[in-house]
Formats: sequence, structure tokens, C-alpha cells
Amino acid sequence: DQAHPIKLVRKDRTFTLVPGSRRMMVDSTMVWLNAPISPLGKKWAMHRVDVEGLFKPLVDPGTELRDAEASLVMLDPGHGGADGGGESPNGVKEKGLALEIAKRVRVHLVNAGVKVKMTRTNDKALPLSERCVLAGKAGASLFVSIHCNKASNPATEGIETFVLTAPGFASTSDNGNGEPDRQRYPGHRYAPGSGALGFSIHRDLLHRTGAVDRGLKRARFVVLREAQSPACLVECGFLSHEGEEKKLLSPTYQEELSLAITQGVLDYLGTVKRAQLALEKVEPFLP
Repeated sequence: DQAHPIKLVRKDRTFTLVPGSRRMMVDSTMVWLNAPISPLGKKWAMHRVDVEGLFKPLVDPGTELRDAEASLVMLDPGHGGADGGGESPNGVKEKGLALEIAKRVRVHLVNAGVKVKMTRTNDKALPLSERCVLAGKAGASLFVSIHCNKASNPATEGIETFVLTAPGFASTSDNGNGEPDRQRYPGHRYAPGSGALGFSIHRDLLHRTGAVDRGLKRARFVVLREAQSPACLVECGFLSHEGEEKKLLSPTYQEELSLAITQGVLDYLGTVKRAQLALEKVEPFLP
């Protein structure tokens, strides 16, 4: 029955799926799937790309993330230089806020003992593809691109986080328009890690800020397509929304955002390290 959601409880997580919809709740966090929940005989089924790219990494990270790495975090403050990014009606530019939040995240991660690099540490222009090249050369274990949002509707608000859309599926904002891109990009190799990383950061951002949950979404942004490690892109709020603009300009709120992103990264790194330790365990020899 399409009118009734389906609840699945696996280990410590509750998945609420709506037949015919791409939206799913993981506990209290919204996630956008690549494909809608579809009929399979007399039952409903999740598409394999979503099972492998999100469901399994969240349910069984010890198996799905055991080949991931947890050594270096690359933070990517969006835009820079002549590219100011989004701009609020009051003239506040995205590039400066993204850099400030990223710098705060770097401080917190370093204090937690994590190795961190940034694609930019000042107001300079940096091509999108070069950001991924820098991360690859540095040997980054994960890539987090930090942005602020803008919308034509000034009432639009909330936080959304993006991971790469699977080949052949429509991105969240496409609404079924056009032919889905079937090309396989470098970033698709890291789908399970990206799903787990994006979910972890998005969940912690919502818990810490209480912002409107716009979901863990799907997109084909260059920094996600060309990523050489698990990657996500975070939109910390809407500069076009009067209330969120004020929050984003507040050092106190910037700190809340940075602490939430930090915690999301630490949660992901902890999961990867536990998966690696479990893999390294060897059963004792019994004669």
C-alpha cells in the first residue's frame, strides 16, 4: 500500500521507506535515494545501488568500510577569488563564510589528533577539478567541500548535504527532467564511503543546529565526480533567507556548524578504524 510507510529495523537504526518515493528516513534524518522504492512481485524493494551505496554501509560498516582509509582529511572551502559564490541581499558572499567555517573545522580536527589539509586557506581562485587533484596528491582519505546556499525563494531554508548520484539515475534536483547521465566517474568508486560520510556529517549538523532538514541528496558536482576518496558537499544554510543569513554571520553559529562537521568526520573516521581493527583480528591457532 503506497499510503503506508515501511519500517525496517536493522541493528541500531530504523529505516522508514515510502513506497514509490525516493525519500527515506534513517532514524530522524532524511535521505534521498537514487531510485524510488519499487514493487517487486507482491513486495517493495530498494534498488541495488542504494542498498550497496548507503543501506549496507550504515547497517554493516564493519564489512562495507573495511577497505576505506582514515589518515588525512581534505577540507574544501567553496569558491574563492573572483568567484564569490552565492551572495545575500545584504552583500554577504559565500566564499568568506565557507573559508571561516572550514578553518574552524580544521582547528577542531587537529585538536582531535586528525591530519588535515585545505584546498585553500585564503581568498584565492581555485578551479573545481584542481581541488580534487590536490586532495589526490595529498593522499586524502576523505574530502569535505563546505558551502552556503542561495535560492530564488527567500523563504527557503535549511541544511542539505550532497553525495554523488549513481550512474544512470537522476540527481535529486532533476525531478526526472532530461536523460540521466550514465557515465561512471572516479567518485563512483567510493560510493559506500561517501554515503556513510555524508550521512554522518548531515545527521550531526541537524542534531547540533536544529536546522530544517533538507536531506542527504544526490548531485553530480565536479568535486564529487572527480573525487579520489569518499566525498560529500555540505550546504550550511541559505544566504537568501534572512534568518539564516544572520545565523551564518554569527561566530557562535559558525562554531556550532564547525563542531557538527567535525563530529561527523570523527564519527566516520571512528567507524572506519573500527572496521579495520576487526579485519586485522586473527583467530588463535588451536591444535
